[in-house]
Amino acid sequence: MKSALLLLATTSLAVANTAPTVVIQSAAMRAGTTYMDVVYRVNDPDDATVKTRALVFVDGIRSFSNIIKPVTFVEGTNANLGDNITTGVDHLLTWDVATDWDIDLANVKFEVLAMDARGLLPFDWITIPAAGSNLEITISKDTVSNAQVMDAFFWQYASGDTTLALNGGILTAATNDGFNGTRLMSGTTSQSYAVPYLLKKMNLQAATSFNLGYAQMARAEPINTGSWHALQSSWTDIDMITAWGFSGGPGNLSGIGQISKIDGEQNNFITMDGDGRVSLLSSNAGDLPDPMVEVSDVAAGENHFLLAKTDGTIVAFGSNTYGESDQLGLTGVTKVAAGRNFSLALTSDGTVFSWGQINQPPPEATSEVIAIAAGQTHALALKSDGTVVGWSGGGFTLGNPQNVPAGLTNVTAIAAGMTQSMALKEDGTVVCWGGNQAGESTPPPGLNEVVAIAAGNGFNRGYSVALKSDGTVVGWGQDDGNGSMDPPAGLSGTTKIAVGRGLIMAVSSSAP
Repeated sequence: MKSALLLLATTSLAVANTAPTVVIQSAAMRAGTTYMDVVYRVNDPDDATVKTRALVFVDGIRSFSNIIKPVTFVEGTNANLGDNITTGVDHLLTWDVATDWDIDLANVKFEVLAMDARGLLPFDWITIPAAGSNLEITISKDTVSNAQVMDAFFWQYASGDTTLALNGGILTAATNDGFNGTRLMSGTTSQSYAVPYLLKKMNLQAATSFNLGYAQMARAEPINTGSWHALQSSWTDIDMITAWGFSGGPGNLSGIGQISKIDGEQNNFITMDGDGRVSLLSSNAGDLPDPMVEVSDVAAGENHFLLAKTDGTIVAFGSNTYGESDQLGLTGVTKVAAGRNFSLALTSDGTVFSWGQINQPPPEATSEVIAIAAGQTHALALKSDGTVVGWSGGGFTLGNPQNVPAGLTNVTAIAAGMTQSMALKEDGTVVCWGGNQAGESTPPPGLNEVVAIAAGNGFNRGYSVALKSDGTVVGWGQDDGNGSMDPPAGLSGTTKIAVGRGLIMAVSSSAP
């Protein structure tokens, strides 16, 4: 019978230390009893003592769907399992099977897990020296495998970790520390936030995409940016992103830090943290020119990105077929927005500039503007008096979403999508207009207490999303068999929303 091997962490500063291995010498039911006698030995050339735990798997399948935690050891053998177990000698465990497993007996695999002082996850650390404004960082150059993550959770579960809950083969976080209710393992598969949860257990910080970009520039070989990496610094809480819809998830959710803004269009998503550092979550418009810092606003177009820097200038990259990525030499820019093939900028004096495949803004959008929004082929500007101005690229747009309803006032936020426009009013209600093929311009009855809005585009129709003050998300519009706009069950604590092509993203305090 093979034993379980828990892989452990190393650091770049530590002397190489061999991981402990467990050998099950024998395991058999005692005749005429419900006792199983297990003899095991831990081999470790570096450590005189280690920690050990026990697990049992029905039919030998190592999965959270087949797991039993043995806790009842008799005849004093419980002393042979714990935090100070001598290596290199045999230890006897006598498990009272019937006490811990109240169903008919079946084939089982008894495993002993062993751990020394190195931690829960294996990391291969590398130090990137300071350069310019970038501080020295020590980062895990490789990411952990699904099997290693699963072994770490086996250890936590076998240790009786009360911050974990197991139901129907689904392992979830049962804490109130930002992970409450978050799925960690499903059977044998680790979930999106499994590694960050373990990093918090180890008091290691999750690397951001900015960290990964810096490390990527400093190394000859590429870093896998599609998975979580760790930093050798104390844990810092992260914002979690949940994506749903019908065009698939984002290409990269790794390294999400504290997010101050998220924006999306088509399959492009971009975030900015509170320090003005920019990360791409998914992109068909290329990579960041550099790990961007000192940025005050970000926007994602269909095939390009816009960044407003704190010095009032613009950085644009990606497709430039229609001039949408031209820099223009603008100054004093405070906000940016990006549509299908065009760009918008708002300057500190309330003036709007547009370029690419769109007309120049009308005269009423050249002063006292406080917010801008870019749809697929039309644009909106919100003025300081709470009114809205719209314009288009000059061609036909279904439903004419650029035509703002007469008498619309008291608006605090705007959003523009494929065929529709949205306005959030002071009283927390939403007004929509434009195309309505899938009901994208018909908010659900009684929708109120809304604090943020987003307008998306599907494959032929639009959809709309609202964030309420209680952190819940409401979606309506396109659902033609490709997927629902309804958020996944268990999503809570949402603070920001963004949309792409049939895809919605929510920044939340916890993930379902």
